[in-house]
Amino acid sequence: MRKLAQKMWLLLVRNKKERKKWKRIFLLQKEKNKNNNEIIIIDAEGKRKNVFFVEGIDFNFTGRNSKIEIDASCRFSYVSIDVGDNSFVKIGRNSSIHNLQVTRMNNARLEIGDGFSCSGCRICLHDEAHNFVTIGQDCMFSYDIVIWPSDGHTLFDINTNEVLNRPKRGIKIGNHVWLGRHSSILKNVDIADNVMVGACSVVNKDIEESNVVVAGTPAKIVKSNVNWRRENTDYFETGFVA
Repeated sequence: MRKLAQKMWLLLVRNKKERKKWKRIFLLQKEKNKNNNEIIIIDAEGKRKNVFFVEGIDFNFTGRNSKIEIDASCRFSYVSIDVGDNSFVKIGRNSSIHNLQVTRMNNARLEIGDGFSCSGCRICLHDEAHNFVTIGQDCMFSYDIVIWPSDGHTLFDINTNEVLNRPKRGIKIGNHVWLGRHSSILKNVDIADNVMVGACSVVNKDIEESNVVVAGTPAKIVKSNVNWRRENTDYFETGFVA
């Protein structure tokens, strides 16, 4: 039956691009089923459906026993997720994600909260002991964002052979955080709620205070007692807001 279906789409689908797409889908299904990997779509009623394809996402399963959970309300374009062994990805409701790359996921965990928007981000999850990234609710990422929970390579003392740059924990980004274009979030970093990270900034230590703007390399607090909204400044009414 499966072979017949493959022959039918080869005959019916004349467009070369569409043919490549459906071939990739069949190969993904085969790889996913063989190695106990799962892609699960969760609908508005909380029902879970095991699928092998999500529009707008290229999955690359290179290992075993990994799970991806995505809410059905999300929209994707030019997203790629590279999943190795024993990893977990969860994407919350009503997210609009463009040009996201998730790479090198082995024994890793990535959780993205509801209402996430992204114009361009790369998350590099190397195989480390504290290999996780958590992004809170209603976060907005601009483009050319880079998130590195580890350095990827080793820095060591030549006398003792001691590793000097081993990550101590993953990265946690709070609720309602806005990352400006070209910003980088490095290992061992927690960012509080309602934080704005300026363009081209490098965050290499915790931002513990909420309602602040941080900027620079390394990023430091440059303004306090502020918050942000998604509206363009031309459409934002002055006065007190909830």
